[in-house]
Amino acid sequence: MWLMPILAIVKLVPDIKHLSLRRADIGRDNLVTLLQGCKELVVLDVSDCRGFDEGDDEIHTLASHITNFRCEGSFSDCCTDCDDCFERNAVYLCAYESD
Repeated sequence: MWLMPILAIVKLVPDIKHLSLRRADIGRDNLVTLLQGCKELVVLDVSDCRGFDEGDDEIHTLASHITNFRCEGSFSDCCTDCDDCFERNAVYLCAYESD
């Protein structure tokens, strides 16, 4: 699911402060890796993602230091009768560091 890009973010820009992965396919383990590796995040938008549940307690605990953490609408599995699951081609990645 997105292991290499997530590892690249953690390795190359561990001090990143703002990151949006909205509507991405990002597995739970990858999100945990990101949260454990990027401790300087103040904004993380992983809303409407597929691969983890928005109500995951461990993820919320790991993200508790992030001032603006958004994960609304994220879900772990795709249902076969849901058209939205098959219209998720667009992935928006917006990342920047601030002083």
